[in-house]
Amino acid sequence: MRVNRLVGQTDIASDCGVGWRYQAVTLYPEENVFSDGRKVNGDFSSLRGCAIASKDRTEFQRLDYRTPLRQSSKRRGAMPTLKTLCLTPEFLREAMVVLCLAAFPNGLARVCSAQTSFPAPVVSPQAPSGELTQVAAGFAEFFLHDNCTAQYPPQPDTCLHDRLHERSFTFGGKPGTVYNVTLRIRGIFEPTSISGGHTPDPAHPYFKVGGTVSTVDWSQWGIEISKPRQTYWLNHYPSVGHTIYKEDFEATIAVAGGATVVIRVADGNDRQIDNGKIAPDRQQIIPGVVDHPLAGQMLRLDVVRVRTK
Repeated sequence: MRVNRLVGQTDIASDCGVGWRYQAVTLYPEENVFSDGRKVNGDFSSLRGCAIASKDRTEFQRLDYRTPLRQSSKRRGAMPTLKTLCLTPEFLREAMVVLCLAAFPNGLARVCSAQTSFPAPVVSPQAPSGELTQVAAGFAEFFLHDNCTAQYPPQPDTCLHDRLHERSFTFGGKPGTVYNVTLRIRGIFEPTSISGGHTPDPAHPYFKVGGTVSTVDWSQWGIEISKPRQTYWLNHYPSVGHTIYKEDFEATIAVAGGATVVIRVADGNDRQIDNGKIAPDRQQIIPGVVDHPLAGQMLRLDVVRVRTK
């Protein structure tokens, strides 16, 4: 039996006859006929002879099913490898759908969607390592309270206090390595004034680096670093007065491995402005740290990040 068959242009592989394979292409069904004029029904597994005409030829080639076809001379695109096929998003989406259908065979497969997407993994910003955080452990959750020791009736919005409070610790890390330590600084302070130095962040003018105290009878809150030697002032204001200021800001200071850190408040007299009194600027708190008003003044430090300089 001989069969005439007109085909298109995209090569695929299929069975033709018994024991043979032929190169066929996408069919134009209306032109697929047996030699006696009968239409081919679309199931070509029963064919025992094939003919192929390329797209740019008008005549039919008559081929017997016992003669294998020669390879097509048309240039073919590169065939995808199994690796490249399986790694495509389309393949992964379809694979997910098949798995869902297998897992939910009783009508629950509607929870599976062919539009399953595979977003790129979110890369979180790099957090400071435990080692770097540990070198600044002395700053972590640091709290210093300059409490009242007695009342001072001549100035009822003040109280008596100790003139000096300080704490020190040795900074961790490697000797010779300088670290940039970013701190969250929260305080309830009276003002003081610092001459000289510089203000690294104009948005927080009360934070000053270097300089000297010009109002010695007003409490000066600061952090002193031995190496690189520097003093960071926390409550600088252009003028002083009986006012309590509440501060909450971040600042970065430089500290070398093994340096001595001193956090202190010093006052030239024995009186301080008292946050515990009743006034519009008093009775302030530090939420999450001091949730009820305390007398006197106070400082809280927290480590935000540590990086090598």
